[in-house]
Amino acid sequence: MATPMRLNAGRRADAPRRQRLAAEARRPRGRRSPGRGGQAAVVAKPTGMKLVSLGRSAGKMIVIAALVVVVIWLGTSGLKQIVLRPYHVLAHVVNDPPLAMMGTWKAYQHIFYRFETEHLSATFLGVLAHELSGGQSWSVVPWHIQFSIKPWGMIQPTHDKFGIMQFSSAGFEQALGFCLSDHQPVTRKRWYKFGGCAHNRFKTRGSVSHSVEVAAASMQWFIHHHVLAYDRQHTLKNLRDVAVIRHLCGDQYGERFIHNEFNLEGIYACQGKVMHEFLEVIHDGEFKLRGQLRQSAHLPAPDDSLAPPPV
Repeated sequence: MATPMRLNAGRRADAPRRQRLAAEARRPRGRRSPGRGGQAAVVAKPTGMKLVSLGRSAGKMIVIAALVVVVIWLGTSGLKQIVLRPYHVLAHVVNDPPLAMMGTWKAYQHIFYRFETEHLSATFLGVLAHELSGGQSWSVVPWHIQFSIKPWGMIQPTHDKFGIMQFSSAGFEQALGFCLSDHQPVTRKRWYKFGGCAHNRFKTRGSVSHSVEVAAASMQWFIHHHVLAYDRQHTLKNLRDVAVIRHLCGDQYGERFIHNEFNLEGIYACQGKVMHEFLEVIHDGEFKLRGQLRQSAHLPAPDDSLAPPPV
């Protein structure tokens, strides 16, 4: 039987070991580093370092998530533009080179003669189409990236005009209500009625023939119903000015020009073109084109019989 003296001696011998174990138990668990005698000692990680590490990880995750969202939105917007505006995309691939005035006339004169009207001659339509499109049947429309909450609105063309007559999508939809029959404008009828312009639903502004026909028909119809129907005093130049203003600026400005007795008061610019300068360019260009056609032995002279003398 152990005596009290021996028990006290054993307890004193084990005291350092118990103290060391108690100290290790009180220490927080963390990264271990070598201590005395090759043993691993627990090193506590400061709270501030933990917060910095967590902040960096969260920041990286936020940046990665934002980049993924932007890429998805750009892809969605680009896909939408390809589906809704295929001609705008194909124009960058085709890269139609611009033509001079005579080049545009040689390429499409048969279309201009086919769709000339009582007051809009083939040469007038040719010059107007050339000046609007810059000699390109498929003009290249610049694109830009804009920030938008709508994922399909980040990639947009700078403008919506397209084709040789530079129709916007809304303007072309309105012009599809008209077509030509024997050089006279005809309005589109209901789908269940025969005749009229029922075939217009298959037309597109990417086609030179379609664009010229609906433009000539809609402009001639506007002249008939807003000028000729009221026996207004006018000249052939006035009628063609009405047609250009209506095509570029819309019905409201066309009617204003007529009510102002063919004066440009209150009408300065439309679609980036100063109207009084653009009208002079059209008339001067048609005069020069007629002169070149009369002097050319390879091109037919323009038929002026459709254009009546000034009233």
